[in-house]
This record gives sequence, C-alpha cells and structure tokens, in this order.
Amino acid sequence: MSLKTTLEDDARQALKQSQQIVLDTLRMALASMRNREIEKRGKGGEEVLTEEEVVAVLRSEAKKRRDAADAYYKAKRPELAAKEDTERAIIECYLPKELPDEEIKKILQPLTAGSSMKDFGRIMSLAMKIIADRASGDRVSAIAKKMLG
Repeated sequence: MSLKTTLEDDARQALKQSQQIVLDTLRMALASMRNREIEKRGKGGEEVLTEEEVVAVLRSEAKKRRDAADAYYKAKRPELAAKEDTERAIIECYLPKELPDEEIKKILQPLTAGSSMKDFGRIMSLAMKIIADRASGDRVSAIAKKMLG
C-alpha cells in the first residue's frame, strides 16, 4: 500500500473516531499532495506522485510546522506553538526514520576530507545525492559545517 493511500485511510479513520487534529493535519498534507500533482500535470508530467515525492511533500509540511512553532515560541505564543508541534509530530509518524548523525558523518567524511568552507556547496550537492530522503538538508548542512571548520 502506498504512503498516500495510508494517509487517506488514516484520515477516514480519524473522521470516524472524531480525532479532529489528526484529521485536519492529514487533510492539509493530502491537499499539499494534490497541489503538487496539479503542478506536475501542468508541467506535462505524470499525474501520480511517486513515493519519493510524497515523502518530500511530507518533509516540507513538517518543516513548515517546525518553522511556525519556532516563530510562535519567539512571539511568546506557546498555545499556538504547541498546536504546530502536535501537527508536526503527526506528520513525522508517516516519514521514514532519518539516518543518525553518525551515519551522516560517515557519508560526509570522504567528501569533506581536505576541503574547506569554499567547497561547501559542492559537498552538500554530493551529500544530498547520496543521502536523498534519509535525512533533512538542515541536519546534513549543520553536520557538514561542523566538519569543515
């Protein structure tokens, strides 16, 4: 069963069980996927999203929630931040587990050997091709910066 189908099934279950926050979060994620499908269709591509594209949409949605929660915490609005954190947690339940920092360091080690911060863009490009959807770009970037200096 595809990840998108799982999300749709879980949204139906949340509706039946009156779990409003879960239902709203899954509906937002599914709407983002539909928008991506429409965008893809407009570019002449296939209408159906691949599993990698579905995961990318979910990662994007989780990042939006994380950024919004940070903004709410800074604005001293913990009740709104808590809502965003809850939505992010729901979305992250559907994402594959990310690589631990040690694994990312092992992948970055040969790429950063003998390099400086001037090579950061090249290193990140190569690293993200290897890592793909197994870790967020933010985490990889932070680890790479530490390793480079």
